[in-house]
Amino acid sequence: MRVDAVWRKAWVVFLVLTLMALVVRLAWLGRKSMWLDEVYSLNRALLSVTQIVETQGDPHPPLFYVGLHYWLVFGHDEFTLRLPSAMWGAVSVGLIYLLGKRWAGTWAGIAFAILLAIAPIHVWFSQEARMYAASCTLGLMAVWLLSEAIATGRWIAWAGWIVATVLGLYTHYLTLVLLLIELVLFGPVCYWLGVLRRRMLSGTLALVGVMILYAPWFQRLGSELGRVVDGVLWYFTPVSGMLATSGAHVTAGQLFNVLMVASLIGVVLLLLLGWKVASAWKQRTFSPGMSIATAMILLYTIVLVASVWPKGYSLRRQVLIFFPYFLVMVAWSISGLGRRNVLMGGLVAITIPFLAGNLVSTQQQDWRSLARFMEQQAQPDDVILFSAPYYSICLDYYYRGSVERAGVVPADVPGRLSKLTQARAHVWLILIGEEYTDPGRTIPTWLDAQRRLTGEHKFVGIRVRLYDATIG
Repeated sequence: MRVDAVWRKAWVVFLVLTLMALVVRLAWLGRKSMWLDEVYSLNRALLSVTQIVETQGDPHPPLFYVGLHYWLVFGHDEFTLRLPSAMWGAVSVGLIYLLGKRWAGTWAGIAFAILLAIAPIHVWFSQEARMYAASCTLGLMAVWLLSEAIATGRWIAWAGWIVATVLGLYTHYLTLVLLLIELVLFGPVCYWLGVLRRRMLSGTLALVGVMILYAPWFQRLGSELGRVVDGVLWYFTPVSGMLATSGAHVTAGQLFNVLMVASLIGVVLLLLLGWKVASAWKQRTFSPGMSIATAMILLYTIVLVASVWPKGYSLRRQVLIFFPYFLVMVAWSISGLGRRNVLMGGLVAITIPFLAGNLVSTQQQDWRSLARFMEQQAQPDDVILFSAPYYSICLDYYYRGSVERAGVVPADVPGRLSKLTQARAHVWLILIGEEYTDPGRTIPTWLDAQRRLTGEHKFVGIRVRLYDATIG
């Protein structure tokens, strides 16, 4: 069979798998309410391109927001805002098939793609108007193109790797880690293929190309990475507080240091696994054995259960860029077994219920329902307060009422808070994220003393406390 005929078949499979994955990611795409980070994406994308690039304080590079800026011509509704992520996520499924076919054969490539197509955590972030699905896909594209460049030496593969890597670097900073892993494995893989001398010059020139194209962002990289660290520390603040209540006094910085050590160990293990896979590919030994396959299937099950846990998505999205390679290891571990089709069917069977539950029921915060409730209940002489001020943009996305809204912080007690609530018939306090902005519950405690609490209403991820004018 001619080589071009084989490639045509490969691209047919690529398109079929991509379209199947897209159908999954389009399911109930607009059902879930927009949440803080998605509305932030919209607000930043509404700025001019110059303002987007020059904006400081965001722990992510600007490319995703620039792309979304031009996408907004199609609309601002939930489905439209999330559609680019759904398409990025679908493309990643086709790419992992091509990557698997290159290194482990057609069966393994299709198995990789099927697991990624129905992976609940990947589908989740493919239905979010954020940059994580795009960064994951660009990373896979870079790895696949680098594989093609090493295997064939074609200049178009090298050029494609440069473009995919640079786009990834301008989309998410974790692409730097992926690039480091690629560089570490580049030499051994070329050596095992017997092309080390022929590929070193091309690889060096390609890396120089990446550095030149990324150079404009180097001057901001230091300060931006500092903000990334600050953002991670922010996540550990409530964890530190909870540990303190049990007598374990650990600062957010110390928890961050533990995370960094654990991450470093994880990267080393990932490199060792990659080395093992490349070595096995060279020796054509695709039979890890039932013991390894059993261990990987057990680990897959644990990760599957953890991936649909409704809390903690903020940390999970940071490692999404590496998640497909875990699925590669899972599928690869069973690819050489005699009953691989049965085992693969079993993995799919246990995944589908988790995926269905994720699609139908799980969401971060139900701002849509809250906005409808507030439009019906809040009166013109009321005031709506947010204990985490930045969440006001979420309600603003849905809310069509005219009641005054304001964000407050503990420092506003009692001065500014007294002015905001003075002569108000009712005070609505929206509690969300207060473990970060008001861990001492200063605001609700003050309101409890000043006014009578008449009710508390709960929505997904949100609590609303209603106070009347009676002294508490």
